[in-house]
Amino acid sequence: MKNLFLIFATMLYTITISAQAPFSVYKPVIVPQRSYPLPDLSIPDPMEDIIRHNKAVARSREIVSSDIITADGFNYISETYNQLKIKIIQRRNGQVEFHCLGIKKNGTWSICEKEIVSLEGMYKAATKESDKKMILELMEYGNYLLIVNPNSDVYIIE
Repeated sequence: MKNLFLIFATMLYTITISAQAPFSVYKPVIVPQRSYPLPDLSIPDPMEDIIRHNKAVARSREIVSSDIITADGFNYISETYNQLKIKIIQRRNGQVEFHCLGIKKNGTWSICEKEIVSLEGMYKAATKESDKKMILELMEYGNYLLIVNPNSDVYIIE
């Protein structure tokens, strides 16, 4: 019994010694909260781009102002002056268009629905030297050109 008591005491002693080991509290490591944006995996619809482009073009072509004026046009062929009714259209993109509505000849108006072009634009677009010289001659009379009939009605407008 003494041996049993000695074994029992030894076991109790070793248990208490191991129980006296330093006790430490473990704290969990704080992991920072990171949010990563997910990549946009959606494929853009090409029709949306086309629709958006068409809307932008339509918006830029909107008419900002439209006026009708009366101007004198020099008929380059017959060397006479005639009154012209001209519609001036200004678009949102800055483009300005000139259209002839009518020509007054011998006291009566005749309908003329033709576009009037800028001589400066024609000069810039001309490639031949002879064409540029001819346009410069026309610029002596005005800045814009209206061709109703190349044989009889060519008007230069200031």
